[in-house]
Amino acid sequence: MMMRIFVLALIGSIASSAVGSPPENGVPPETEHMVRVTIRDARDLGMLAAVGANLLVCEARAGDAPAIVDAGMLPVLEAAGLRPVVIDAAPNNTARLARERALAALGRGDIDDWWSDYKPLDAIYAKVYEMEGRFPDLVEVFEIGRSFEDRPILAMRITAPVSPDDACRPAVLLNSLTHAREWVPPMANMLVAETLITGYGNDAYITGLVDQVEWVFVPVLNPDGYEFSWTDHRFWRKNRSTVSGPTGSSRVGVDINRNYGYQWGLRQGSSGSPASSTFRGPAPFSEPETRAIRDLAMSMPQLRIHNDMHSYSELVLFPWGYTPELSPEHALHQFVGDEMANRIAAFRGRNYEVGPIFTTIYPTSGTANDWYYGLLGVLSYTYELGARFDEEPSEMRLLVEESLPASLYHGEFVADYYRFRADMNRDCRHDFFDLNLFIGAFIDGSPDADFDGSGDLDFLDIVEFLDYLVTNR
Repeated sequence: MMMRIFVLALIGSIASSAVGSPPENGVPPETEHMVRVTIRDARDLGMLAAVGANLLVCEARAGDAPAIVDAGMLPVLEAAGLRPVVIDAAPNNTARLARERALAALGRGDIDDWWSDYKPLDAIYAKVYEMEGRFPDLVEVFEIGRSFEDRPILAMRITAPVSPDDACRPAVLLNSLTHAREWVPPMANMLVAETLITGYGNDAYITGLVDQVEWVFVPVLNPDGYEFSWTDHRFWRKNRSTVSGPTGSSRVGVDINRNYGYQWGLRQGSSGSPASSTFRGPAPFSEPETRAIRDLAMSMPQLRIHNDMHSYSELVLFPWGYTPELSPEHALHQFVGDEMANRIAAFRGRNYEVGPIFTTIYPTSGTANDWYYGLLGVLSYTYELGARFDEEPSEMRLLVEESLPASLYHGEFVADYYRFRADMNRDCRHDFFDLNLFIGAFIDGSPDADFDGSGDLDFLDIVEFLDYLVTNR
């Protein structure tokens, strides 16, 4: 007890000396260090919170963990038995050096292997437009919205040309950089796109995926936070919107992945405190970034599978995050997730854990996965790629390569499992209107009602039509 009182007094003494309390605008002081601490129990987690530590883990649990803390708080952590060991005395300088290295490589034209190093925002956007320029018949780049600081949020659609008479193609949506500090996922996202466009017409498997599936990519959902992670704070997580507090003070940043309008604001799984790294925002979809991708998804009735790509922890996650109850299609979610993990493991033996968010890592609320599945009925997944946020570039290249077959499997799965053959009115939905048109065609003896392709209109056509209508709703 006396030790606890001593530690708390030490916190107060150091805080009063103005060494290290982070400013309200979220910009870290130059005295911050990255350290490794040893967490024993919930009291240690409380102590880290008390000193304003930023734990660099997706799940806080007992054991060693990296954290960002003010250098002046190191004696406090030592006195509390957390045994801090400095890993990087200037983590934000590391980000600046990475930016300089990446931009210098681009300036030299050293881009034979674009995925050999991390890329800042402007380089990613330049690559998106370069893909469209190389393959204008396959790639369409468009803006889905603007960020809080008025940066464009770009999307890229990849699919083979569609004639007006073609049935709708099931769609896959892959987004990344929800959390600014996660630099691996956008590189994985972009490698999927590059593989599709360069493999089309050259590889039968890839050609089939582009012919049968509409692919949509949002490589940088949080452009403000990502830019900030390169220029000011390497391990910044949230967006950069400003939230006013009750005393007139302001805090910067909302966790975009707690801002979706499904099961938003529950008692566990997000925070109502603007200072928290999981701050959910003042209201569902309060943030321009979540509104932009919400509007994109809701404009795609053919959307059948989604992946919100993250790092790190070597996981494949799916709904639910807000409850321990299993989703209505848990078996299907698990089947697809297991196949994704199997394809990742086949690359170099990394075994990703697969399961619902709530029971596999921790409770969450207001997340993308729950919203896509709970509101839109879309199978939704999250990668947690790799074993740290700041992977070495050489390891990052391997991570994006090992996740590629699992990402391509999204298209393989929807092309096989979801079809729009029963979409009689070509609106990319299966509903009562399609049934009404089919019945009319069947009564009129139209070839459009020959659903089994036998050349005769009979009871089997009705059975097959209804099966497609229900299975591919």
